[in-house]
Amino acid sequence: MITLLSNYACAVAQRGALRLYCNCSGNVVTTLLALGAAIAVLAIVAFVLLMEAGGNVPKGLMGTGLGLTLATASSWLAIQRYRRHGSFELDGEEGVLRRYRAGRVVGEFGFAEVSRVWLSLDRTDGIRLDAPPSWLQIGLRSGEIFRLAKGSKQELEPVCEAMRRMGLVTR
Repeated sequence: MITLLSNYACAVAQRGALRLYCNCSGNVVTTLLALGAAIAVLAIVAFVLLMEAGGNVPKGLMGTGLGLTLATASSWLAIQRYRRHGSFELDGEEGVLRRYRAGRVVGEFGFAEVSRVWLSLDRTDGIRLDAPPSWLQIGLRSGEIFRLAKGSKQELEPVCEAMRRMGLVTR
């Protein structure tokens, strides 16, 4: 197995000429978003209890509404990130993309289902302010988008080249 990319965000390894293994869990930010949602739910409970104890009802309702908005937004963002990240296998010999969760295959998609492969600049990454990294993403005809890897264009070039050999051209 040859490591094509290994950094703070992901790892990509190649086994054979036409098989890539990508692990881009996104767990750190997803966990922070889920934690934010949990804290917002606790704030909602606190505001409701304070109102029940005789606190200012209009201010309590406003705090509850803000907490509900934060909990909903944080949960939605965490779910979206969880759906895009994970472990993937690109098998060029069989022409399939496999998605894994906890070591089990949870989805298998033929390369014919791939609508596009592209690099998307990650402007939110504060680790490299001089040159923000890009996500290597793959989109399916169903509308699903998976993030396979993250890095500078130089770091991602060996991965993109391996994908080109499989017939998956990066834009």
